[in-house]
Amino acid sequence: MQPDSTQQDAAEDSTPACAKRVGDIFDNPKFYVERDAHVKDMRQRAEGNCRFISSLGCLCVDTQFPKLVEKLCPAEERDEKVSVYGFVFFRDGENISEIADDKLYISAPNYDDCSDERRASWDRSHSRLDPEVSREEYRNTFQSGSDALFYASCANPNETWAI
Repeated sequence: MQPDSTQQDAAEDSTPACAKRVGDIFDNPKFYVERDAHVKDMRQRAEGNCRFISSLGCLCVDTQFPKLVEKLCPAEERDEKVSVYGFVFFRDGENISEIADDKLYISAPNYDDCSDERRASWDRSHSRLDPEVSREEYRNTFQSGSDALFYASCANPNETWAI
């Protein structure tokens, strides 16, 4: 039995379209933009990761142990310009440092890989543009800033701490 188009659309929406490096998504990536991590700065994007998002939120509001996000990813362990994010975990009585991959999943496919109605509509409305300009505009619209991310986003489009 073939799944109907509604089931296919739901399945496609529940998986990331592609992965890109931090520098390809953000114009000016910063761990924090205006202040330290705050629970109101993050948004859940994909279904199924609410436990992770709520756990991350708990790290932001603990008054007994403030600035836990900063302790997990200290400033000296990260460099947003070269997309290096180091995390420090306390395990078995000692601190363990780990470097995280800076590839992030995003919701929209690449322009050349896009086969849905979005690409056809985009091409119709941007037909007068040079194809390279159209590709860049597509990237700026669907694949840039925090809102392009699949699992979580920050309120500020250049903030990266919650992703």
